[in-house]
Amino acid sequence: MRIEPYRHSATSHFVVEGLRINGKRVRKFFKTKKAATTWIDQTKTKIANEGLSALTLSDNLRIMAVQCADQLKPYDKTLTDATAFYIDFLARTERSCTFAELVASFTAAKTKDGASDRYLSDLRTRFGRATLDFGPRKVAIIDAREIDDWLRDLPLSPQSRNNFRTVLHALFA
Repeated sequence: MRIEPYRHSATSHFVVEGLRINGKRVRKFFKTKKAATTWIDQTKTKIANEGLSALTLSDNLRIMAVQCADQLKPYDKTLTDATAFYIDFLARTERSCTFAELVASFTAAKTKDGASDRYLSDLRTRFGRATLDFGPRKVAIIDAREIDDWLRDLPLSPQSRNNFRTVLHALFA
């Protein structure tokens, strides 16, 4: 990077040339040579510390990063932590099956294991009711609290809810 005099502007007297980002020429204009020199020093330090790709971040992305970091601060978490968590979530969701598919494979396995007709009928009844609400959803995104809330909303006796819970526990296990 080099500083050149610039005579085509009333407000900018110097231009910094020689910086290329993603194959594009970048020129920066300054009132004073000192300001241009300071910018070059800061840019060189930034490139040394973060790499050339750090200079390509848009203003919107930098603002978003600051806002997200502020939101994570009360939880003592970083953007790296949040990204790792979300990537793990996406990977688990990606390879997860739907609730209806899990029910089908579970009942098929129990049938193959020789479960009694009465037990299989009970599974079909209980899973049929749950499939109405959870059927197309990915299993990885259904959490225990949601299942618990669903069970509490069933107009059944506590023992019947426990029977549902037992069957659903076996399914998810």
